[in-house]
Amino acid sequence: MNKKVIYVSYMHLTDKVSRDWYIDFLISKGVNVEFWDVIPLLRGEFDEVGHKTTYYSRSFKTYSEVEAMLKTPENSEALYIMLINYDGYVAEFFRLLSKYNCKMLFFAWGAAPLLRIKKWRERFLSLLTPFLLIEKVFYKLKGIVYRKLKLVKPFETVFAAGSVLSKRDLHAVKVVPINLVDYDHYCKVKLEKERFVEGRYAVFLDVNLPYQ
Repeated sequence: MNKKVIYVSYMHLTDKVSRDWYIDFLISKGVNVEFWDVIPLLRGEFDEVGHKTTYYSRSFKTYSEVEAMLKTPENSEALYIMLINYDGYVAEFFRLLSKYNCKMLFFAWGAAPLLRIKKWRERFLSLLTPFLLIEKVFYKLKGIVYRKLKLVKPFETVFAAGSVLSKRDLHAVKVVPINLVDYDHYCKVKLEKERFVEGRYAVFLDVNLPYQ
């Protein structure tokens, strides 16, 4: 029997999320999958537009709803794939999952270079908004303290894309280096016999990574 896999997400379920996180792939292989949308709980908002609902998706508005699901026998041995990056803002949520000894996995990918000028700009803006700065420092310290006191258990496994993320302290029992999901999509498209565009064409990537 395949072990149950539960995606715990800070983003709504969309076709892209299903593709990038291999949800449809797991379902096609007979894996018992659930998708937990915790945006209403952690951000206090819910928008029915722009995402899809399926038989395997659930939405949570309270901690008691999440705890009730964690108590069920069918979820006691599930693998929880966290589509939420741990920090002090969500420390209480991670503490709840740790309380029930949930086996949490995390994919660390999407790191991008940060321009030096942008770093100084953020620091300058923080000085102009002291209350936001205090809040940021508070939650930063909260996240650290919860880990130090072992109120939040480490990830069972972190799959890290790229050498930079692989070298970071990811608070994990085991770190496994992987490629970015974009590479998998590239390999898949490369095998397609039909071209998307006939003739010669150019592609402009507006992502600012080479500083344009």
